[in-house]
Amino acid sequence: MKNTLSTSDAIRCEFNEYTDLIDWACSYYGADAWRESLGIDNDVDEEEAISIYIHEHGQLIEFEGGIIVSEF
Repeated sequence: MKNTLSTSDAIRCEFNEYTDLIDWACSYYGADAWRESLGIDNDVDEEEAISIYIHEHGQLIEFEGGIIVSEF
């Protein structure tokens, strides 16, 4: 059986805007808990690790002046 979307079907996804990747991590996990929650230690580039995490779990749109992240 072939799955198709009709004109009445919709896919809904919420997106939120943040100033940067650290802002997203603080909002999502809390200012004091995001490093531990993401498994980030001092030897890892924080922004790169956050970006990889978001890409693995949702969508990340980066632009000059901020980011947009899908909710997941």
